[in-house]
Amino acid sequence: MPNTVTFTILVDGLCNEGMGSEARCVFETMTEEGAEPNVYTYNALMGGYCLNNQMDEAQKVLYIMVGKGYAPAVHSNNILTNGNCKRRRLDEAKRLLSEMSEKELTPDTVTYSTLMQGFCQVGRPQEALNLFNEMCSSGLLPNLMTYLKLLDGFRGVSNSCYSYGMGISQSIQPSDVYHHINSF
Repeated sequence: MPNTVTFTILVDGLCNEGMGSEARCVFETMTEEGAEPNVYTYNALMGGYCLNNQMDEAQKVLYIMVGKGYAPAVHSNNILTNGNCKRRRLDEAKRLLSEMSEKELTPDTVTYSTLMQGFCQVGRPQEALNLFNEMCSSGLLPNLMTYLKLLDGFRGVSNSCYSYGMGISQSIQPSDVYHHINSF
């Protein structure tokens, strides 16, 4: 009899292959057979719905997860934030950031970097800069990916934003780049 881990791996694999309906069937079979989904199972299913542009379904999975007594982790919110950013639903993604503090979840560098990239991609670099400043003032340190996403987003925008971005790039340490390259 497959256990929660086995079912979760199946759900995740199917979702990553874009087979959301099949993943949902495995999820339903899992619960029917008495294997209890965990946060990882719910996150995999949410990620699959986001990948298939089914943001409303992904949000429903979060509600189900919370209804079952699981507290969503920062990663759960990051999945939804990323999905909304990829669909250019930036106001929804920003709302999720606001809700995190209401749920006593602390956004991480991934949360902010994802939002910054989203705002840059839709031509709203000033909002990305505001998020950068908010992230830094909350005590989070930007990583190399944060800088790269910002600099990429500043290409072709106003000189003031680009100049600010170049100023940010001066704080990138060579060791950050070396560490990032070696982590592949």
